[in-house]
Amino acid sequence: MVDHTVWVGVGTNLGNRRENLAVASERICENRCRIVAASVIYESEPWGFESEHSFYNQCLVLETSLSPLELLESFQVIEREMGRKSTGEGFADRIIDLDILFYDNLVIQGRTLQIPHPKMAERLFVLLPLAEISPGKIHPVLNQPVSALKNRCKDRTIVKRLPCE
Repeated sequence: MVDHTVWVGVGTNLGNRRENLAVASERICENRCRIVAASVIYESEPWGFESEHSFYNQCLVLETSLSPLELLESFQVIEREMGRKSTGEGFADRIIDLDILFYDNLVIQGRTLQIPHPKMAERLFVLLPLAEISPGKIHPVLNQPVSALKNRCKDRTIVKRLPCE
């Protein structure tokens, strides 16, 4: 049974990045989730830290019966099983990163989970793929569509759309 629509940001900058995105999508679908839309892949410079490894980013729209916390926990399991190491020191290189951007129109300000994602409106690498698949989605806190957030974003990080393979 599908109860909820969720927008997810997926990123990777280590290993075979295309494969990492594909494996993460497969794993998401194994746990009461169905992908109903996926952006193309975008390549971007690291955001918030220095690294020689550029990121591949993609946004997905899911349908799920999982609660927000159940979804977060399932994402954390996928990240760990794919080899993500938590340094506890902020931004770092990673095999995979799964972020809940929106969950229906909920606003959650918990200790372990914040929805909508608190930094998404500052990140062009999130807004470009998100605007591709859901330009009219209204941010429930900022009360603006994703397309407007993308157009107003002050992030000057280089983000480029990759050709489909």
